[in-house]
Amino acid sequence: MNSTSSPAPASRFLLSRATWVVAVIGLLAMGSGAACAFDSGESSRAPTLATFERQGFVETVITVDGREARVIGYRTPSETRISVDLPGGLTMLTQATLRVDGKRLVPGSSSSDGQVTTTVFPTTKLDAAVEFELGAIAKFEGEPSFITVAMKDVLKAADGDAEFPIPAIAVVAGDASRVISGEQGKYGSSSGSPRRWVGIEVVGNWNGGPHDFAPQILDGKGVELQRAHMMSSYRKDANGAVSEGTTKIAAFTTNDSDLSQLTLVLSPSTVPDGETYSVQLQPE
Repeated sequence: MNSTSSPAPASRFLLSRATWVVAVIGLLAMGSGAACAFDSGESSRAPTLATFERQGFVETVITVDGREARVIGYRTPSETRISVDLPGGLTMLTQATLRVDGKRLVPGSSSSDGQVTTTVFPTTKLDAAVEFELGAIAKFEGEPSFITVAMKDVLKAADGDAEFPIPAIAVVAGDASRVISGEQGKYGSSSGSPRRWVGIEVVGNWNGGPHDFAPQILDGKGVELQRAHMMSSYRKDANGAVSEGTTKIAAFTTNDSDLSQLTLVLSPSTVPDGETYSVQLQPE
């Protein structure tokens, strides 16, 4: 009895195991099908801010100073990047801003190659239109000019003061009404020896000119001095309108520098036009 009864449980066990394996395979197949159906459903959904890679804006033309400027850009999950291609002879003095759903976004960075200015903002809502407001626009106006100051006498009267007046009589060439004051000081250097500099503040703004021609400073012998700094500031009224300001231009001097005179060689100045420009950008 034992010899005939022992195979039966084994057969039943093997059959049950086979049945279980088939059942498991069937379940896996069903699971695979369910997974395929799930993936198919996901792929049919619209992209979200977290999943899309890049969404462009329709290129838009805006009239600036009576001429056409092109505005292009795109958004990604990490940023919104807008570029404006300005007509020749124009520059953007202040950073652009972006408005989305009534909220104003502050730019994280801005760069320019002299014609195209690109501003980077935080990411914005997918498929949302944005309003791009250009920064203050200025024109390059006038011809290159120069101002010469009898600096030796002025520095003697300053007696070491960091800031000092420059009387009109000390302006021996150029428009004396543009000269505001003088300044002097020292900057540290990698060698450890402070470098002396002297500068002049003038009315108007110089930002390089159409060909990035930055102002030059010449000593009494006509030798160009290395620029120590150039700082241009603008005035802004209660409504945010930008108007002409002043520029401080300074150069490093050495014992060999002839400070009997200093001459500022100036490119065309930048004059704000006082207008506000904005454009609505639609997603592609």
